[in-house]
Amino acid sequence: MIDIVIIFFISAALFLSIQPSDKIRAYASIIGLLGQPVCIYAMHTAEEWGMLAVSIACTASWSVGFKRYWLSKSFILRSLVQAIMGFVILISINLLMHKTISTLDYLIAILAGGAILLTQIPSPVAQRYAPLLGLSGQPFCFYAMFVSGEIGMFIVTLITTLLWGWGAFIHWKSNENIRFLFNLSDHK
Repeated sequence: MIDIVIIFFISAALFLSIQPSDKIRAYASIIGLLGQPVCIYAMHTAEEWGMLAVSIACTASWSVGFKRYWLSKSFILRSLVQAIMGFVILISINLLMHKTISTLDYLIAILAGGAILLTQIPSPVAQRYAPLLGLSGQPFCFYAMFVSGEIGMFIVTLITTLLWGWGAFIHWKSNENIRFLFNLSDHK
């Protein structure tokens, strides 16, 4: 049951975050943050310390979007949310203090958290590269899920791969964007 909840929150937030519209991406930050306590709880219960590090990176990235879209005007709400997020991250770091986390898990955390962060900042260029960064981490995610044998998380990885692929298609579908990516120019 908890895998279904995680699949819903992660796939919904990621789907919304790769959209070109700022209004749609604003809702991604809310859904992404709402799903993180479930992810952190599941990873802590299963003692998946590396994936807990990934959840912490994603929590921090979704927080950036939430602050940008929803907290720019309210000092009290901004302070309250920052205090809660700081508390969640502090508890998570405390849980990780004496646990062994592989280099692969750190790599996944950096790539996943970085890709989500790029979807939440206001630069269209950064948002264009977010799916590429997300896709670059997927082979490592597939390997980690294959080794761990977690079927639910394997499904999450499959869905996120499809969504990052869709995001890459959305942002790179024109010939102009492909020329920019490979620094190609017309030789007429």
